[in-house]
Amino acid sequence: MAQWKRVWSARVISAGDYLKMGDPIMQIISKQKLRAHLPFPEHIGARLKPGLKVRLTTPTSPKTVETVIAELKPMIAEGSRTVDVIADVVDEPGWQPGATVSGTVVLGEASSALMIPEQSLVLRPAGEVVYVVRDGIAYQSVVKTGYRNNGLIELLEGLQPNESVVVDGAGFLTDKTPVTITK
Repeated sequence: MAQWKRVWSARVISAGDYLKMGDPIMQIISKQKLRAHLPFPEHIGARLKPGLKVRLTTPTSPKTVETVIAELKPMIAEGSRTVDVIADVVDEPGWQPGATVSGTVVLGEASSALMIPEQSLVLRPAGEVVYVVRDGIAYQSVVKTGYRNNGLIELLEGLQPNESVVVDGAGFLTDKTPVTITK
Protein backbone atom coordinates (compact mmCIF):
# COMPACT_ATOMS: atom_id res chain seq x y z
CA MET A 1 0.00 0.00 0.00
CA ALA A 2 1.47 3.38 -1.00
CA GLN A 3 1.57 6.23 1.49
CA TRP A 4 0.88 9.72 0.25
CA LYS A 5 2.33 12.77 1.95
CA ARG A 6 0.21 15.90 1.97
CA VAL A 7 1.69 18.53 -0.33
CA TRP A 8 0.36 22.06 -0.82
CA SER A 9 0.75 24.15 -3.90
CA ALA A 10 0.27 27.80 -4.71
CA ARG A 11 -0.20 29.20 -8.19
CA VAL A 12 2.33 31.92 -8.94
CA ILE A 13 0.75 33.18 -12.19
CA SER A 14 -2.72 34.28 -13.22
CA ALA A 15 -4.68 33.63 -16.40
CA GLY A 16 -3.39 35.90 -19.15
CA ASP A 17 0.12 36.37 -17.71
CA TYR A 18 2.97 36.20 -20.21
CA LEU A 19 5.79 33.86 -19.24
CA LYS A 20 9.42 33.72 -20.20
CA MET A 21 11.48 30.56 -20.32
CA GLY A 22 12.22 29.46 -16.74
CA ASP A 23 9.49 31.53 -15.01
CA PRO A 24 7.87 29.64 -12.12
CA ILE A 25 4.27 28.58 -12.66
CA MET A 26 3.52 26.94 -9.31
CA GLN A 27 5.12 26.78 -5.89
CA ILE A 28 4.94 23.34 -4.28
CA ILE A 29 5.17 23.30 -0.49
CA SER A 30 5.72 20.23 1.66
CA LYS A 31 6.18 20.12 5.43
CA GLN A 32 8.12 16.84 5.27
CA LYS A 33 11.47 18.46 4.39
CA LEU A 34 12.13 22.12 5.13
CA ARG A 35 15.32 24.08 4.47
CA ALA A 36 16.51 26.63 7.02
CA HIS A 37 18.59 29.50 5.62
CA LEU A 38 20.78 31.03 8.33
CA PRO A 39 22.84 34.17 7.61
CA PHE A 40 26.19 34.25 9.48
CA PRO A 41 28.73 37.11 9.46
CA GLU A 42 31.40 36.75 6.79
CA HIS A 43 34.26 36.84 9.34
CA ILE A 44 33.34 33.35 10.60
CA GLY A 45 32.53 31.95 7.16
CA ALA A 46 35.90 30.16 6.92
CA ARG A 47 35.07 28.17 10.08
CA LEU A 48 31.71 26.95 8.75
CA LYS A 49 31.50 23.74 6.69
CA PRO A 50 28.95 21.08 5.77
CA GLY A 51 28.48 18.45 8.47
CA LEU A 52 28.83 20.77 11.50
CA LYS A 53 26.05 20.39 14.08
CA VAL A 54 23.30 23.05 14.12
CA ARG A 55 20.61 23.64 16.78
CA LEU A 56 17.45 25.20 15.31
CA THR A 57 14.42 26.77 16.97
CA THR A 58 11.25 28.33 15.58
CA PRO A 59 8.33 30.17 17.23
CA THR A 60 5.89 27.65 15.72
CA SER A 61 7.27 24.72 17.76
CA PRO A 62 8.61 24.36 21.32
CA LYS A 63 11.10 21.70 20.20
CA THR A 64 14.77 22.42 19.43
CA VAL A 65 15.93 20.44 16.40
CA GLU A 66 19.52 19.23 16.05
CA THR A 67 20.68 18.76 12.48
CA VAL A 68 23.81 19.46 10.43
CA ILE A 69 24.85 22.04 7.87
CA ALA A 70 23.75 20.59 4.53
CA GLU A 71 25.49 23.21 2.39
CA LEU A 72 26.88 26.73 2.26
CA LYS A 73 26.05 29.17 -0.51
CA PRO A 74 29.37 29.81 -2.26
CA MET A 75 28.96 33.59 -2.48
CA ILE A 76 28.78 36.17 0.31
CA ALA A 77 25.50 38.11 0.12
CA GLU A 78 26.23 41.57 -1.29
CA GLY A 79 23.73 43.58 0.77
CA SER A 80 24.32 41.99 4.18
CA ARG A 81 27.90 40.63 3.90
CA THR A 82 26.74 37.27 5.26
CA VAL A 83 27.35 33.61 4.48
CA ASP A 84 24.14 31.65 3.83
CA VAL A 85 24.16 28.41 5.85
CA ILE A 86 21.54 25.84 4.82
CA ALA A 87 20.28 23.10 7.16
CA ASP A 88 17.48 20.61 6.52
CA VAL A 89 14.60 19.91 8.92
CA VAL A 90 12.88 16.59 8.20
CA ASP A 91 9.46 15.42 9.50
CA GLU A 92 9.13 17.86 12.42
CA PRO A 93 5.54 18.49 13.52
CA GLY A 94 4.84 22.14 14.26
CA TRP A 95 7.50 23.46 11.89
CA GLN A 96 5.93 25.66 9.21
CA PRO A 97 7.22 26.66 5.77
CA GLY A 98 8.19 30.34 5.76
CA ALA A 99 8.45 30.63 9.56
CA THR A 100 11.29 32.40 11.37
CA VAL A 101 14.21 30.15 12.34
CA SER A 102 17.07 30.83 14.76
CA GLY A 103 20.16 28.67 14.62
CA THR A 104 23.35 28.03 16.54
CA VAL A 105 26.26 26.28 14.82
CA VAL A 106 28.39 24.15 17.13
CA LEU A 107 32.00 24.95 16.20
CA GLY A 108 33.50 22.80 18.94
CA GLU A 109 32.63 20.88 22.06
CA ALA A 110 34.60 20.50 25.29
CA SER A 111 34.01 17.75 27.83
CA SER A 112 34.35 20.33 30.61
CA ALA A 113 34.55 24.10 30.41
CA LEU A 114 34.79 26.69 33.16
CA MET A 115 31.99 29.20 32.54
CA ILE A 116 31.17 32.44 34.38
CA PRO A 117 28.34 34.98 33.98
CA GLU A 118 29.15 37.88 31.60
CA GLN A 119 28.73 40.49 34.34
CA SER A 120 31.61 38.93 36.31
CA LEU A 121 34.12 39.90 33.63
CA VAL A 122 35.55 43.43 33.95
CA LEU A 123 37.94 45.25 31.61
CA ARG A 124 40.82 46.85 33.52
CA PRO A 125 44.24 48.25 32.46
CA ALA A 126 45.68 44.78 33.24
CA GLY A 127 43.21 43.24 30.75
CA GLU A 128 40.08 41.17 31.33
CA VAL A 129 39.73 40.35 35.04
CA VAL A 130 37.37 38.68 37.48
CA TYR A 131 37.30 39.25 41.22
CA VAL A 132 37.84 36.14 43.34
CA VAL A 133 36.57 36.24 46.94
CA ARG A 134 38.80 34.73 49.65
CA ASP A 135 38.22 35.40 53.37
CA GLY A 136 36.02 38.46 52.71
CA ILE A 137 38.51 40.10 50.32
CA ALA A 138 38.03 40.46 46.52
CA TYR A 139 41.26 39.74 44.65
CA GLN A 140 41.75 40.70 41.01
CA SER A 141 42.55 37.76 38.73
CA VAL A 142 43.58 38.37 35.10
CA VAL A 143 41.87 35.79 32.87
CA LYS A 144 41.95 34.59 29.27
CA THR A 145 38.48 34.12 27.77
CA GLY A 146 37.10 31.80 25.12
CA TYR A 147 33.62 31.42 23.65
CA ARG A 148 30.59 33.43 24.74
CA ASN A 149 27.13 31.88 24.73
CA ASN A 150 23.78 32.70 26.34
CA GLY A 151 25.18 35.16 28.88
CA LEU A 152 28.12 32.93 29.85
CA ILE A 153 31.83 33.27 29.06
CA GLU A 154 34.32 30.41 28.89
CA LEU A 155 37.51 30.96 30.94
CA LEU A 156 40.63 29.34 29.50
CA GLU A 157 43.16 30.61 32.07
CA GLY A 158 43.35 32.53 35.36
CA LEU A 159 40.74 30.83 37.56
CA GLN A 160 40.52 27.53 39.39
CA PRO A 161 37.28 25.48 39.18
CA ASN A 162 36.10 25.91 42.81
CA GLU A 163 36.86 29.61 43.30
CA SER A 164 34.02 32.06 44.06
CA VAL A 165 33.77 35.08 41.78
CA VAL A 166 31.89 38.35 42.25
CA VAL A 167 28.91 38.66 39.93
CA ASP A 168 26.89 41.73 40.98
CA GLY A 169 28.96 44.88 41.38
CA ALA A 170 32.20 43.46 39.96
CA GLY A 171 32.68 46.65 37.91
CA PHE A 172 32.87 48.74 41.10
CA LEU A 173 35.67 46.73 42.72
CA THR A 174 39.44 47.12 42.82
CA ASP A 175 42.09 44.63 43.91
CA LYS A 176 42.00 43.65 47.63
CA THR A 177 38.67 45.33 48.37
CA PRO A 178 36.83 44.03 51.47
CA VAL A 179 33.45 42.54 50.50
CA THR A 180 30.45 41.16 52.33
CA ILE A 181 28.60 38.23 50.82
CA THR A 182 24.81 38.41 51.16
CA LYS A 183 22.15 35.98 50.08
